[in-house]
Amino acid sequence: MAKPKIFVIYYSTYGHVHTMAQSIMKGVMKNENVDVEMYQFPETLGDDVLEKLHAAPKPNVPIIDVEKLAEADGFLFGFPTRFGAAPAQVKSFFDATGQLWSKGALLGKSAGLFFSTGSQHGGQESTAYSFLPHLAHHGIIYVPLGFPSPYMYENDAIVGGSAWGAGVIAGPDGSLQPSYKELEIAEIQGEKFAGVVTKLNPDSEAPASADKNPEPAVAAAPVAPATEQKTAASEPELQMLGVADGETRKMNMCQAVNDALRISLTSDDSAVVFGEDVAFGGVFRCSVGLADEFGRERIFNTPLSEQGIAGFAIGMAAMGHTAVAEIQFADYIFPAFDQI
Repeated sequence: MAKPKIFVIYYSTYGHVHTMAQSIMKGVMKNENVDVEMYQFPETLGDDVLEKLHAAPKPNVPIIDVEKLAEADGFLFGFPTRFGAAPAQVKSFFDATGQLWSKGALLGKSAGLFFSTGSQHGGQESTAYSFLPHLAHHGIIYVPLGFPSPYMYENDAIVGGSAWGAGVIAGPDGSLQPSYKELEIAEIQGEKFAGVVTKLNPDSEAPASADKNPEPAVAAAPVAPATEQKTAASEPELQMLGVADGETRKMNMCQAVNDALRISLTSDDSAVVFGEDVAFGGVFRCSVGLADEFGRERIFNTPLSEQGIAGFAIGMAAMGHTAVAEIQFADYIFPAFDQI
């Protein structure tokens, strides 16, 4: 069955939003269960005006057509602010979507927003907030970013973005380029948004099989065959580490984590594994097959809240359980514990 399709559509005058869009794309592409395409909003200004504005040359990215919107399951719209709202190019494009609206062609699709402003207080929130009526009238589900990155908690540096979406602060003259922190936030937004789209389109995400198996169609790679199994006695490196003589298997890191979790769950009835999507195999496929083997009472998903996951783990441990909490990125541990 076809994968859900995401369109990254942006308008950029000086190149800042184009750079952000590339990081958004990078994040979306981490999800193998979606297809993604990039487009630009049509330009409404003439070349002579753009030249006087010292606008950046347009990159070789196709221009989006109004009717093509119906082909996507989700959109990530990016644009610079104009007095705290979307620019005329974006508004003009949406003014032409009346026929799609009359047919309900965009109803139930998803959208996220990212943006560029000249200053910290130049519209990092209002640019997205003022755009919501366009989504609401089409019945498009707005997917906010929240605070998934520790960079969004910083107060000692200029970092664009907000709960409404990733953002860049370009400076009043456009001289500030997107920082690595702003680009990382954009990448996270793309990845998180792709995850939401797959959950809202389960029929597209699931493999075409008679039993409607809800597991994603990505299986863990097999461990090395028996011919590659060796004993510790034949491996000098293992002898140096003091490993007792016995059979070993060659694994990658994800397979090793999966094997370690299986050993813990088998040997300890109080062990439980929980976190974002672990019941489905996990984002990094480290918990593939565990829910089927040990049950959904011991392998279960949690809301996307790092502080909630960490707090729940502490509570489970205090009650005598062996709590294995999955936090996708190591940096997220710090804001998690800050909230406890």
